Amino acid sequence: MIRSTMRAFAAVVLFASSAACAQWAWQPTQGGKFMRVSERQDGDVLTLEIAARRYEPRGGGPVVDLVGVVHVGDQAYYDRLQEFMDSHDLVLYEGVKPAGSGSDLRNADDAAKAKVTKSRQRLLAIMSERYRRTHGEYPATVANLVERTPGAAARLAASAQRDGWGREQEFMPAPSGRGVEIVSLGADGEPGGEGAAADIRFSEQKPLTREERQGGGEGVQAQLAEALGLKFQLAAMDYTKPHWRNSDMTVDQIQARLSEENASAEFLFSLLDGRSMAGRLVGMMLNFIKTNPALSLSVKVMLLETLANADETLGGGRGPASMGAFMKVIIEDRNEEVLKDLQRVIDEEPGVKTVALFYGAGHLPHFEERLVKDYGYVATSDLWLEAIAVDLTTQPGAKAQARQMRAMVRQSIEQQNRRGGQPARDADESKPSDDAAGNE
Repeated sequence: MIRSTMRAFAAVVLFASSAACAQWAWQPTQGGKFMRVSERQDGDVLTLEIAARRYEPRGGGPVVDLVGVVHVGDQAYYDRLQEFMDSHDLVLYEGVKPAGSGSDLRNADDAAKAKVTKSRQRLLAIMSERYRRTHGEYPATVANLVERTPGAAARLAASAQRDGWGREQEFMPAPSGRGVEIVSLGADGEPGGEGAAADIRFSEQKPLTREERQGGGEGVQAQLAEALGLKFQLAAMDYTKPHWRNSDMTVDQIQARLSEENASAEFLFSLLDGRSMAGRLVGMMLNFIKTNPALSLSVKVMLLETLANADETLGGGRGPASMGAFMKVIIEDRNEEVLKDLQRVIDEEPGVKTVALFYGAGHLPHFEERLVKDYGYVATSDLWLEAIAVDLTTQPGAKAQARQMRAMVRQSIEQQNRRGGQPARDADESKPSDDAAGNE
């Protein structure tokens, strides 16, 4: 009887183990890229696949999975990804933190605190302009701005209300009726004063540029998801689980690093907000493809091929070091914050056995380099998750057209690489705005 019970128990354990292996189809890693386009059903279906790559420690420490993600995909992909992420003891995820949540200003001098204050004032002013474009008027208070600002941007607005000394700034519509006035009382917290104690007023900064004022509306990625019948990552996944931990730079830190590198985030943010010429063209295309299924299919094919070659698109195939000052901050500097958090987990949380670093796939090559070279990890296996599937049988001639479009995208990327990885900028983005001398 006991022997039979033990056999039954062993069978249950073996079945459970086999089921777990079947659930996640890990394969020995071949290294290389973290995204690929695959063909199924004799080429009738194209799929974009994103890798999770597993790294085993040579010494002590948790197993680390680098989990790439794209910001638009099928709902089934995000459901599967959520299930996989929740199987880890800890998830360190991407998301720029609000001002003050990670940067320690307590030991900073007054000059540094004044600089941070001015940055936060500008952020509030930009967000107020976006608020006006949506609601037809400027917010009367920061609380009003936060309440009607969607998503993570609301947290950034709330955190920016405090100045570098930790005091709430005065916020009001500008007397002229155009824009807002934001006032910090300086180091002493009293009106007036001189030097470090002097009031800091947004109205004494350079005016917002035309691009800063004209921002607004949902980002291109969210528009793209809607137009193509896909889902937007931030809306499709639950980041509130107790074992999910935000691991990123703060907006203060990013602004400071960009300033040190003499780099501006304006071009990227203008594209994502649909403000650049390229962004406006994308916006017009997106509005059109909502009513044109054939074009929607073509754009999906282009999206797959472009994302699958993101490494080459971003860095000319040579990694973050060739991306210039802006991409160094956006990729490498942010990655270093995550690796600091990982080191703290290794040193202080021995109960954590599995950690997922959950970031956009463009971050993963640099993560991999650092994990292997400096942390002593070894890549062992890959798990490929299907992010987007395109059924080419739904449109006549789509299969041949898809081959042509994929070849066109690859040729375009190769031409960009021959130019040194620097895409040409729109003519109207290469010169400053008429009404401003600069930005940040």
